[in-house]
Amino acid sequence: MTTPADNILQLHGQNVLHCTADGPVISRPGDLNDLMGHAFGHKVCWLVLDKARLSPDFFVLRTRFAGEAIQKLITHGLKLAIVGDLSAELDASEALRDFIRESNRGSSVWFLADLPAVEVRLQHLN
Repeated sequence: MTTPADNILQLHGQNVLHCTADGPVISRPGDLNDLMGHAFGHKVCWLVLDKARLSPDFFVLRTRFAGEAIQKLITHGLKLAIVGDLSAELDASEALRDFIRESNRGSSVWFLADLPAVEVRLQHLN
């Protein structure tokens, strides 16, 4: 499920697979397999996914899609940053707001506005 628009970046000593909005939508955890294989082949630490690459179900916590997908990535040693405007999703769910706030306090899963925000966070990890 990688596309020509997906690219490997080096940000503050970390290999990052940046998956832009132009690729196929990930609608279940198994859809991550190709991206994970691509990431492993390039020694990627971080998967940065544009919000548009994720099915709306990802942001509905009761579907368990987000939890299963995140667990899959973390179990295999990949960290995740989701980038994009999440205003509508946050307005619709207090549980999602809490989940994102807690995730952003950690160092493995982030929900951020854009790639430059990811770069800033990575800089502070070093």
